[in-house]
Amino acid sequence: MKKMVILAVALGVAGCADTNPNMLLKGKTWGNDVQTTYMSRTWQISRNSENVNSIRAIQDNNNLNPFGRPAMRKSIQATRAIEQATGCKVERDTLYKNVSDVFYADVACKNKSES
Repeated sequence: MKKMVILAVALGVAGCADTNPNMLLKGKTWGNDVQTTYMSRTWQISRNSENVNSIRAIQDNNNLNPFGRPAMRKSIQATRAIEQATGCKVERDTLYKNVSDVFYADVACKNKSES
């Protein structure tokens, strides 16, 4: 009986291992995916459908290559990849990363009449 309880708990915990970023923020949908490359790494940039100034950035894991580039912090890479893909400036105090290694930030875009 004790083994069955341990098995049930183990299966329950294994079911929580889903790393889908949309599951982490229920109620928010992300769209307009754009792929960009910064420092030989591919980033997927998405916008929140409810707030277009809210951006999500996910880095390709490069097939888990531990010897690949780059030698730069991921937060800097994410900021530059977002700015490259959107053409907007990242509001640096809004940038954060969750446990799934997904970056979120707000951006400030100039209106075309201002430039």
